[in-house]
Parts: sequence; C-alpha cells; structure tokens
Amino acid sequence: MIEQWCASAWSRGRPAAAKALARMRGVRPGVWIALMVALGVAGRVSRATYQRHAAHRNEIADAIGSVGFFYGPPQPDHTGARVLYLRTSEKGMGLYACDVASKKTTCLQDWKPAGGSSMRGQGLLPLSPDGKFLPLVVSIAAARGALAICEADSGNELIRIRAPDWVVTEGVWLTPEKLAWLRKSRAGALELHLAERRPNGSWADKAVPMAPGNVSCLTALSDDTVAWMDAQGLYALNLASNAVSTLFSPEGRRIAEMSYSRERRQFLVTCGEKGGWSLWRLELRTNAPCDFSRLASDKYLGQAQWINDARGYAYTPSLFWRLGRDKTRPCRNYR
Repeated sequence: MIEQWCASAWSRGRPAAAKALARMRGVRPGVWIALMVALGVAGRVSRATYQRHAAHRNEIADAIGSVGFFYGPPQPDHTGARVLYLRTSEKGMGLYACDVASKKTTCLQDWKPAGGSSMRGQGLLPLSPDGKFLPLVVSIAAARGALAICEADSGNELIRIRAPDWVVTEGVWLTPEKLAWLRKSRAGALELHLAERRPNGSWADKAVPMAPGNVSCLTALSDDTVAWMDAQGLYALNLASNAVSTLFSPEGRRIAEMSYSRERRQFLVTCGEKGGWSLWRLELRTNAPCDFSRLASDKYLGQAQWINDARGYAYTPSLFWRLGRDKTRPCRNYR
C-alpha cells in the first residue's frame, strides 16, 4: 500500500520538479549573486538584532518563569497585613506568605509530588481567628487525602488528619483552637469533623454524628454551634449536645446562598422562587423564634453579602452591583 502511494506521488511530482529546475536554469547568474548578497546581509542584520535584544529576552524569560499556578484562593490573616497562598514552586508546590506593606514574599514550605502525581486539588482553608493556625487541604490526587493543620508563621505541620478517598470541602473556625470541617466521599456521602487543640498543645479530631444531606456554606454561629444550608432550609447543630434544629424553611422557595454576621447574629439568605429571586434577613434570637423579613426581590439575585458590619448588604443582579443600606430596598447601582 505504501509503495503504491509513493509511486503515485513520484509520478505526479516528477513533471513539476522538472519544470521548476528548467526555470531555475534560465535565471541569469547576476540574479543569483544578488540573492546571495541579500541573504547574507539579512542574516547579519538578524544576528545583530538578536544579540542586541538578548537582555530584554532574558527579562521576559525571567518574568514568565516566575509565574506559577495557584492552588485554591489566597487566605489573608486576621489583620489583613499578610496573605498566604499555595503556588507551583521549583520542587512542585510551595506555601508562600506575602507581606502586604512591603510586598515581600517568603516560601514557608515546599513539597515535591510523590511519583510525579498531580498537585491539583490542594487548597487552603481560612486561618484561625487569631492568625496562628492554617488548615491545608491535601488532595487525594497528590497523596491519600488529608487535612493538615499548620503553624501560620512557619508552615510547619502540627497534625495531619487522614481522609483516604475523601475530599475536604469546607472548614470553619468556631474558636481560635476549634475547627469544624466537612469531607466528601467519592460516592457523595458527607461527614462532619471537629478538630480541637488540647491544653498540652496536641490536636485531636473526631467525627460528629449527623445526617447533613446536601450541605454547603458551613458557618460558625457560636463557639459550639455550626450552621449549614441546603435547598430546603437552614439548619444548626450544637456540637455539645448533637442536637439539630431548623432555623429557616422557606415555603415555595429554594435556598441558593447565605451570608452570616456572627456579631449581629443575622443571616442574609438568597431564595429562588417562581418568577425571580428574593433576599431575606433572618435574625437569631435567644429563647425566642427567629425573626425574618424580605429585603429585596429581583429577576436575579446572586453573591449577596453583608457589608459595613451587617448594617447594609450587597448583591449582583445580572452585571451590576446593587447596594442596600439600613435594611431598606436597594438604592444604588454600580457597574
């Protein structure tokens, strides 16, 4: 088959090659000399240009070489003076700390993937409220999944909680020494854990009995209570008594997002309903039913957040930012 194809190509190309050679023989020698001189001059100019821009090329190469891939979102400390993040490094992946004022970056730790495995899926959870501890999500793609709690100043690992074949999805600090975190199996099962620092400085982790279902937006309500949401409502779990309560269950609506202000004990809840979306304020009360009221309605509502210590709120209707204040209807639009 190959021999036939080669023979056919030769039979078609041979006449064309013969014609091209005949034309080249008809070109005068002076033309060939002029072409050779032009090629020589062009080569010399190209070489000089290449050498003249060598320093500029090196700068570009250094800049490109310093760009790395980030793993998960950066995490600021409680003061906002320092930001920690995961990024590719010479070994594989590094934990970096950037001082916001001086813009100085320091590599705290450097990891090399085992056996050339992928580092995708790594990430950082928020720092502890006092900025001392940093939860590091270890991806099952790079190792047998785990959650490592590290010192925020040095990156040194204090405890590694093994979670083989599980993916760490969320985490929230109840106190500076108590972390509630969720892990998800490949089958979709969710499990809530509580990692706590003991008085002697060691860490302990335990699974918390619950049937969370489709959990998202894990939130700390107090030192011993966490809340979460699914499409049907908002729920709270007291970790001391393992008692689960329903905080909010909207009729005829589905919950899409929530934001919580721990200082004012108020939720900002986004609900989808027939014909559009609505935004609700839910205030927690001690020894009394929760108070909830509608703040806004729109054809679309998304990414709603409390602002100014929960004295106002912001959300995105389509391509605009819309702001509200004093819990009244939205008052200004920003592109």
